[in-house]
Amino acid sequence: MRRAAVHCTRARGAAVLAAGAGGGVVYAHCAARRPPDPRDTPPRPILTQILHPPPFSLDGSRFDMSTYAGRACHFISVLGDLSTLFLDRATVDAHLQLLERYRTEGRTPNEGPTDAELWRARKVRDAVIHPETGEMIFAPFRFSAFAPANLVICAGLLASANSTSLAASAVWQWINQSYNVGVNYVNRSSGSPPPERTFMAYVGATSSALAIALGMQAAGRSLEARLASASQSGASTQRLVRGLVRLTVPMLAVSIGSCVNLYLTRQSELVDGVVITSLDGAELGHSHLAAKQGLLECAITRVSWTVALLTLTPISSSVALAALPASLASRKAIRFSLDLVVSFVIIWLAVPLCIAIYPQRECLPIEKVEECYHGVRHPIDGTIIQEVWFNKGL
Repeated sequence: MRRAAVHCTRARGAAVLAAGAGGGVVYAHCAARRPPDPRDTPPRPILTQILHPPPFSLDGSRFDMSTYAGRACHFISVLGDLSTLFLDRATVDAHLQLLERYRTEGRTPNEGPTDAELWRARKVRDAVIHPETGEMIFAPFRFSAFAPANLVICAGLLASANSTSLAASAVWQWINQSYNVGVNYVNRSSGSPPPERTFMAYVGATSSALAIALGMQAAGRSLEARLASASQSGASTQRLVRGLVRLTVPMLAVSIGSCVNLYLTRQSELVDGVVITSLDGAELGHSHLAAKQGLLECAITRVSWTVALLTLTPISSSVALAALPASLASRKAIRFSLDLVVSFVIIWLAVPLCIAIYPQRECLPIEKVEECYHGVRHPIDGTIIQEVWFNKGL
């Protein structure tokens, strides 16, 4: 049978981010199961999955990836393991060779690597190697580096937000958006786009996100001053107004900037489509509608972790500070150190938990992709394909 590799009518990517307004769907997706993948771990209580890993499988997952709880454990395990940042190429290659030997030679009882060693090798591969290109991801742009990298970035953004210098804000917003471009690019769904397209995406993503962030920051300061001067209430009301503005304006700025950054960095997926396969991995072609769905889900996860970081971090810091003796809480060094520790923990937990809202290997009914794939048959056994699978990226 001829492979259905024809690219169907190109989707226009701007609608991807506009559709993200329906944020309420996030919670429904968290609770819902996606169509089962035979390679998934059979359903088990989550505590059992954590304490008693199943026998090793080269294709299956240690956790039940059809549920939110299973995906959350998976991403915390893989993306939250900071030790994977310090692995050299030789160590990574040794883990990959271990998996390759298992694939080609199998394992006899009581011989060869243990399940724990094989699961560790799988974790290293998932954290370090891009699933589509097979390339080793540059360490600073792996999601396991997101927490330590953003610890520095958040400190700079907070410091610039409390100053009156837009130049300082511009520098830190540029650093933030440049880092986001790197993360979005190396964790994309498809292969490498042409260098000139990558460069234009970088310029467009950083400049537009920077303009949005600085524009909203300036508007927020103006609004804060206007509301404070117009307020006839006491100092407590003015503090409340300032607090609300300082919370909501950065949240909107970062959320919108992140979505624009994501769209411009990965727009080649909307132009070229992403590879769609059958359940067993047989390639069927490229789909623009699957790419649109994948980018929408990635945009929702970025808005989700932005809201989590900008709300949970100050609340947690205030609670932790209130628990300290007054003699310690009054010291600037103590407060600054506490803010950094709390920020790191929140980022380290929130990012994997938000990424887990959707599975990385996503599934769509055949009716949700281009018409040219409706009724397509499996290239090997000839059965009619009912659903397609694709890597949506992170």
